Amino acid sequence: MGTPPKPDDKTLQVPVGTEGPSGKRSALKTDPRLKLGAEADTPSYTTRDLYAGQRTDVKPLAPGKAAAAEVSQGAWRERAFAPRGVMSAEEILKGLADALAEVRTKQGPKSLMLARLRDCWLQCLRQTVEQAGGDCLDAWLTAALKPGTGKPGINLVLVELYVAFEKMRSTQSTEVMLDLAEEAISAVKTTLEAPSRRPCSFKVLERELEGKIDVDGVLVFLLSSEDELTQRAREIGQTLERIRAEVKSMPGAKPDGMYSNFARLKAEARLIDGELKRRARSGT
Repeated sequence: MGTPPKPDDKTLQVPVGTEGPSGKRSALKTDPRLKLGAEADTPSYTTRDLYAGQRTDVKPLAPGKAAAAEVSQGAWRERAFAPRGVMSAEEILKGLADALAEVRTKQGPKSLMLARLRDCWLQCLRQTVEQAGGDCLDAWLTAALKPGTGKPGINLVLVELYVAFEKMRSTQSTEVMLDLAEEAISAVKTTLEAPSRRPCSFKVLERELEGKIDVDGVLVFLLSSEDELTQRAREIGQTLERIRAEVKSMPGAKPDGMYSNFARLKAEARLIDGELKRRARSGT
C-alpha cells in the first residue's frame, strides 16, 4: 500500500497499482485521469468531463452579462452547454499565466504535468479561438477531414499552439517544458492583439462533425500526442463495440442517449483518424 500524501505535498499523485507484464506499475481506475492498465505517467481521456458533457472550468455567467457564443444555434444541437461568460483578453492571458504558475509548484512525471497544463488552459484557449480565431478551425479541420480541398489558413494561432505543444512534449526536462509554455501564451497574446480580431468560423466544424464535438474537444485532439490519440481511438473502438452489442440485445425502442453517444464517438473517431493521417502526410 502507498503512503498517504502529506497535507503540503505538491506532487501530482499517481495511484499505486499492480505490476504489469513489463514489470512497470499500472494505474488503478481510482484515478480518472489515468487509464486502466496504462503506464502510470500516461494521461487518458476515458473519464474526462470533456466527453461526459459536463463543464467544470467555465467562467460563471453574471446577471445581465452576455454569454459566450457556442458556435451557432441550429447545427450545433447535439450537446448541452452550460451558459458561460465572455472572458476579456486580460482575463484570458491572466488565466494562462496563473495556470502555468500553479503547475510550476507541482512535481510529477512530465507527461502528467503537460496534460494538467493543457486541461487548465482549455477554457482560455477555447475563448481565444472563439473570439479571435478567424479561419483557424476551418483550415485545420479541412486539412484533417478533407485533405487537398482547403486553402492555407490566415490565422495561425492553432498552428502556433500545436508547434508549442510539440516542443514541450519533445523536451526531456520538465523545467524547460514549462519555460516553452511561454511560447503558447505569446501566440495567444498576439492573436488577441491582432487588429482584425476576427471571430472564429465554425463552418467546417458544423458541416463535417455536425456539432457533435465541442471546441474543447477538438482543441484537446490537436494538442495531444500521437500515442494519446491512438489510445483514445482504441478506447472509442471498444466503446462502440459495446454499444452495438447493447443495442442488439435491447428489445423495443432504443434510448436516444445511446444513439447520441454512438454518433458523438463516431465523430471523434473520424477526427482522430484524420488528424493522425494529417500528421503522417506533413511529417509532424
